[in-house]
Amino acid sequence: MSDMHGSNAEAVLRRLIPIVRGWTAYYRAVASTTTFSSLDHHAGDGERAT
Repeated sequence: MSDMHGSNAEAVLRRLIPIVRGWTAYYRAVASTTTFSSLDHHAGDGERAT
């Protein structure tokens, strides 16, 4: 990315967007698992408290 120093925002975004999309696609399953695990944990706490 050091070769992008001084480039305009559009050029930087054109280079970054595919990288970010790839990163999010790769980590989507991990993020979903973590999120739903956390929700399950909190839902379980609410059921025990009643």
